[in-house]
Amino acid sequence: MPIINVKNWPSMVAALRSGLPSSDTVTREIVIDNLYKQNFAQALRAAVISEDIPGIDDPRLVTVSFDNGRAIAEDILLVIEVTGLFVRPDRTKVVRDRLAYALKECGKAHNNTLGCEVLIHRFDPKKDSYARG
Repeated sequence: MPIINVKNWPSMVAALRSGLPSSDTVTREIVIDNLYKQNFAQALRAAVISEDIPGIDDPRLVTVSFDNGRAIAEDILLVIEVTGLFVRPDRTKVVRDRLAYALKECGKAHNNTLGCEVLIHRFDPKKDSYARG
């Protein structure tokens, strides 16, 4: 099932790197950042479900993860990368394009500072290795 990796998230914590803020400030920003991430992750899952991707009919089938956040302030793109989307005949390019567009719109709606780019990588279990436990 698909894994959505959000890269270059505009983390509030990353913005604190200049200077030495108090521990209360850092804690507050970490909590706020985690709430934003949870909200965005739920929205990304909902975007996947709304596109009626064959075989993905439950948000629990979609995993969302985030990197540590934007490392360089000048970075201008939020990157949403989808991996683990198994190859199936009914998951055509048109279906994948719809998914990419929906995730891009979701990314733009949840961040007003960066552009958004979506990359979708198909997974072919006949060619690629896979184990599940």
